[in-house]
Amino acid sequence: MPATARSAPVPGDVLLVVGDGGHAHEVQELARHHLGYRGVLLVSRDDEAVTLGAHVGPAALGIGYPRIRRLAHEKWASRAELEWPTLRHPSAEVATTSQVGDGCVLTYGSYVSTDSVIGFGVLLNWNCSVGHDTTVGDYCVINPGATVAGHVQLGPGVLVGTGANVLEGRTVGAGAVVGAGAVVTHDVPAGTTVVGVPARPLV
Repeated sequence: MPATARSAPVPGDVLLVVGDGGHAHEVQELARHHLGYRGVLLVSRDDEAVTLGAHVGPAALGIGYPRIRRLAHEKWASRAELEWPTLRHPSAEVATTSQVGDGCVLTYGSYVSTDSVIGFGVLLNWNCSVGHDTTVGDYCVINPGATVAGHVQLGPGVLVGTGANVLEGRTVGAGAVVGAGAVVTHDVPAGTTVVGVPARPLV
């Protein structure tokens, strides 16, 4: 996990947001009205090559699906002129003993407890929480109101649905999906979608 280069805008910065859908508009709102970016431009797939190819400075992932977040970043990761700051709403809280990687978006009311590690490009949506001693892999998305308890391991690219709960000590493998409102009481294999209470594989 790379160390965060900087998480606050420099006066005059223009932020490019990769994407132009609903989540991209949320990132635009966060950056423009709470973080002080001078300009925020949403970048659609049609003009991505021209706009991102010429930009020097900060960019953000405005995509709500882990796999597409990863693909979009990997496409442009080699451009040294692009920076991937973490965007953190003023109401989001991160314990001083936790680490948050570059390129993350921490929205309203999100919370990271003590001694946790958040990877690159993670989206913590509003009012979600990550418990103590938890690892959240690159490009994970934790949706509104979801709770990830302590000592949990989320592999890269995991999607935790709205209002879901991952109980203490569980491991959720890379690319797995935890459905909205599900309660994870056992480990989830990589690439598996689980739903329900308790969560079971979707068949």
